[in-house]
Amino acid sequence: GNLVDKWNKANPNSRVRAGDKILKVNGQAGLAGLTGEIQNASVKILNILFSHPAPSADEDLGIGRLYRIRLDRISGESLGLVVGQPGLEVREIKDFGTAARWNQANPQRVIQVGHKVLEINGKRGMIGYVEEFMNPDVKILEMDLVRLGHGLCWTIRLERGLIETRFGINVDENTMTIEDIARGSICDRWNQQFPELQAAIGDTIILVNGHAGKDAFRDLL
Repeated sequence: GNLVDKWNKANPNSRVRAGDKILKVNGQAGLAGLTGEIQNASVKILNILFSHPAPSADEDLGIGRLYRIRLDRISGESLGLVVGQPGLEVREIKDFGTAARWNQANPQRVIQVGHKVLEINGKRGMIGYVEEFMNPDVKILEMDLVRLGHGLCWTIRLERGLIETRFGINVDENTMTIEDIARGSICDRWNQQFPELQAAIGDTIILVNGHAGKDAFRDLL
């Protein structure tokens, strides 16, 4: 019946779980977030950025948008995975290779065409793709992906005025992935008003006012 329990019931796709790591609280990292925000009774609203540990193989991730995979190419086997640039969407999973073996062994975290790669070995966007994915010397790839399947896309409406002109969303220009949402911003207020339709770090923006890609990015500026 506490605040975290209420959040989890209202937001099952973004629930807080035992083992999660707190990265930032109201924009403050480390002890500053703990002592200055969480333990400060005068702070009434907490915007907390969590990092989920890699889920276990038997965990039901069917309702989640984000998932993590681990591909091992130590034996020299091909990945059998084709990723497009610069959007980093999965374009093909071949019938052979480590990606196909992963899918067979992990039916609840199957890589599918259309999913987008967010991070590889802790490196986001094209940096992870170039330095990790395309580097044959890197034998282990831990990849965070986002599902973009039916039922996982939604629309939000953000309005800016004459004075407040920034939406408060930091977006990777290449992948259109949300990297940060400023506290008290237009987007943050939307999230508080419509928690069931909130924009979250890790979400991928598909269209902005009907525009995709770099045109969509310019609309956000």
